[in-house]
Amino acid sequence: SDLGTGAYFLGARFYADAQTLIIPNTGNSADVRVSIDGGKTWRTQAFAASIGGFPTLVIGKDKAIWRVSASAIYKSTDLGASEKQVLDLGAPSYKGRVALTLLADGIAVVQRRMLDDVNGTVTSGWFRSRDGGATWQTLVPQGLPADGYGQTRELVSTVRGSYGDVSLAGDQSNTGSLLLATTAGLYRSVDAADHWVRVDNASRLTW
Repeated sequence: SDLGTGAYFLGARFYADAQTLIIPNTGNSADVRVSIDGGKTWRTQAFAASIGGFPTLVIGKDKAIWRVSASAIYKSTDLGASEKQVLDLGAPSYKGRVALTLLADGIAVVQRRMLDDVNGTVTSGWFRSRDGGATWQTLVPQGLPADGYGQTRELVSTVRGSYGDVSLAGDQSNTGSLLLATTAGLYRSVDAADHWVRVDNASRLTW
């Protein structure tokens, strides 16, 4: 059946238009299946595994495939045939998580959470690109809890275009709309992570 132009699904995490289909493997492998003839023929493209497990693959509206690892963000603009590192996150941590979400007009937002083994606190770093990953700026978000947001919880979201670590969800048809689920509550940003407002509290959220 015809999926229309640019279909995006949170659960299946795939891209589809009239000719191109991009389907990441949802099992225990780091690869993506690609068709450029409407599904008549397919090729499988393997990606390198990251520390702590297999990488998260994030697909953009422009068919770019982003790979999220514990220490860096990579991007492919040729359906996975090659990729380029676009953001160095430093030394990886086995007790950290990295989330990437994409917005409209080439905006990408990355959140990195790290657990300090000494004092047990969670810290979080934020990065944003407004040019498809060519350049990045470090963010100091306003309105979020100061303790590293506790243990960020999984957000089961229907926000269109959100992939990867779904505790951070974005909308690829919007330049600013983000949701972040934490143990302190659900937070929303309308300016691509600069400012956040709590829109619910932990006691009322259903996980």
